[in-house]
Amino acid sequence: MPRKYKILIIEDDPDLREIVAEELMLREEFIAIEAATAKRGLESIKLDLPDLVILDLSLPDEPGLDVLNTLREQGVKCPVLILTAETDEDILVKCLEMGAIDFIIKPFSFSVLLARIRTHIGQYEMSGEAVFVIGSNTIHPRKKLVVDVNGRKYLFTEKEIELLKYLHRANEKVVNANELYREVWGTSITLNTHTLESHIYRLRRKIEPNSKIFIHLITCDGGYKLIH
Repeated sequence: MPRKYKILIIEDDPDLREIVAEELMLREEFIAIEAATAKRGLESIKLDLPDLVILDLSLPDEPGLDVLNTLREQGVKCPVLILTAETDEDILVKCLEMGAIDFIIKPFSFSVLLARIRTHIGQYEMSGEAVFVIGSNTIHPRKKLVVDVNGRKYLFTEKEIELLKYLHRANEKVVNANELYREVWGTSITLNTHTLESHIYRLRRKIEPNSKIFIHLITCDGGYKLIH
């Protein structure tokens, strides 16, 4: 099934947090993760690897700005969307300067929040910064790195990571060879089929748990499909 995007909601108001989580879960593309405190939110960042964080500025144990600063100091790159009743322009500007991608002023329309979530996730994925998971492997596109469940690390070549990213963005749909040559190699002329096959072979060695049984990078009629 297509991958789902993890949205971490760090908000101390239980009613608002639950409403946002429930609305997100009604959409098949999202998994909502809830945290009522800064401490729980920071723990969840490491454990759940969210695709986007919705962060309230007023938390009971630590200011939201401090949480934002901690995330960026730790190298967390995912979009952070500030949810706040604050209207002071200086504070909102400071949020953006510290690394927030956007802010939503309470009270707000869920349809607006949803549109911004989708927009920022899409932009983040296209940026090449978005960390994603395939089975028990964590993929770090910017570093061209995969870390398996045992902590072993393997490097991708430039073309390997571009190929993997393109298949990942296809969201478990079959991508044919001609499209991969065009989008990854930048040519409308089909190269020697061995070029693509050899890259697929090397990717499988790095992301498949079994070298003989392929469960993530699947060969389909006319192309390939990446199963997360």
